Amino acid sequence: MTKPTSPLAVDWSDGSYELTAPSLEPAAQALVDALTLTADDSVLDVGCGTGNVALLAAQAGARVVGVDRAERLLDVARRRLADDGLGRISEFVAGDVTDLPFSDDGFDAAASNFALIFADDPDRAASEVCRVVRPGGRVALTSWLPTGAIYRAGRVLREAVASDAATTPARLSWSERQFARDVFGGAGTVVITERSLAFRHSSAEAWLTEIEDKHPAWRAVRTAIGDQSDAWRDAHERSLAILLSENESSSAFEVTSRYLLITVTLND
Repeated sequence: MTKPTSPLAVDWSDGSYELTAPSLEPAAQALVDALTLTADDSVLDVGCGTGNVALLAAQAGARVVGVDRAERLLDVARRRLADDGLGRISEFVAGDVTDLPFSDDGFDAAASNFALIFADDPDRAASEVCRVVRPGGRVALTSWLPTGAIYRAGRVLREAVASDAATTPARLSWSERQFARDVFGGAGTVVITERSLAFRHSSAEAWLTEIEDKHPAWRAVRTAIGDQSDAWRDAHERSLAILLSENESSSAFEVTSRYLLITVTLND
């Protein structure tokens, strides 16, 4: 299987992702609901970031471990754990999805909210997640679909980076249902459903300014293009025009993105 190419590396410790991550909490809740967790379950939050899935799973009574490469985000997740007093989360640890620092069959379930899909080697990432979940266990993840205003606005920036760096923009392989089925290599039964997620703010201008300033991926694009360059200003204006034209609210800003919820029940 050909792995997706990426136009630039994103440092997820950069910026203030903890200020934009709350917008993804409804998708995190969908993952937790899909896993049908019980108090006896142990759960791995893969690419946990600020701990959205981990905290929701702990609130559902499960014992949870979160893993991520971004050390600063792990610190944020630990602080959220302390603030919520959810002692059933055992730990947040540094690690990569293609080489998870856990033993075989160590968890009853694993979840990944828009994280595993960014792995450089999707086959290896899927294999690792399945390795650490016991036979008969469950895996659930979310993947963006290439539709909606935010996707189109982001595509303007990705194309600007690709043009500037003479590279190919990332192919959204995980948005292809057959890819998602193939990548798990017969490890279990795959079920895929389509969901939607609304993003809201006071205005399109305010949303875009906040994302450009705080979100690690958008900051990486801005740095790659050069935030004082004509190319960046052009990309910003084109992205804003898309957001304005597809605004679903008459009084503020609201757009809808669609994503896949992928669940795998592993073979016994």
